[in-house]
Amino acid sequence: MMTKRIAFGWNGTLLPEVAEFRCDHPQGVQALLLSHGLRCGALGLMRSLQRDGWEIWIYTLAEMPTRRVRLFFALNGVRLGGIITGQEHRSAVRAGRAPVATLKHAPAFGLTLIADDKEATAQAGRRYGFETLMITTCHKDWTALIRERCLATPQSKDSLAVAA
Repeated sequence: MMTKRIAFGWNGTLLPEVAEFRCDHPQGVQALLLSHGLRCGALGLMRSLQRDGWEIWIYTLAEMPTRRVRLFFALNGVRLGGIITGQEHRSAVRAGRAPVATLKHAPAFGLTLIADDKEATAQAGRRYGFETLMITTCHKDWTALIRERCLATPQSKDSLAVAA
């Protein structure tokens, strides 16, 4: 049985690019690690998925302070399996593990599922053979949609990507 891995997009999926969804704002020491709010329900969803055997990843084309992000999630009961930044993605493209034309590519990192808000991720999934689920800011119960898809994910070697 393969490890189930879900990667969440950062900007626009977990963090608002503009005030398009409600956020939980870190308090105290955690605010020093993550100065902006995280989409409401994200931490609870991640902890629930971890209990169900999923590894939690972050996939962003931006550069980010990965140590601070890892510590923030750890303080909130979420152990990150990995953080894929723009640098890691570009390395995968150069190594031939990801097509040049993709923003994100689940198979390059052994991911089962990518939750991302970009239509380009959904298009890449259709083009390169990994499934996508587009979740927009209109989806108020976005966590239920992801949970439902995770529960339906087969225990196989096939990759599945969820674009949120």
